[in-house]
Amino acid sequence: MKGSDRPVRKDGFLTQELDDEVVLYNPARSEALCLNATAALIWGLCDGETTVDEIQRMMSEAFPDAPGISQDVLDALDILQGNDSVSLACTT
Repeated sequence: MKGSDRPVRKDGFLTQELDDEVVLYNPARSEALCLNATAALIWGLCDGETTVDEIQRMMSEAFPDAPGISQDVLDALDILQGNDSVSLACTT
C-alpha cells in the first residue's frame, strides 16, 4: 500500500466489541478477525478519504512512545486488506 492510497472499510461486516478488542465478522466468507485496540483504531480511520500517510501520522501522534507505529499501521492495513475488510478508494 502506498502512502497516497485511501483505504476504505467494506460494507457488510458485523462488529462486536469485546473488552479491548473488536471482532470483525465477514458473513460472505464466514470468517472472523479479532482486532486489538490499535488495529481497531486503524480500521476506524479507513474512511476512503484519509490517506495511509495521514493514518500513520495520526497514529504516531496518538502513540508517540511507540517507535514502530508507522510499520504497525502498514502491517494492520495489509492484514485488513488480506481479510477483505478494506479496499482502496478510487481517486479521480
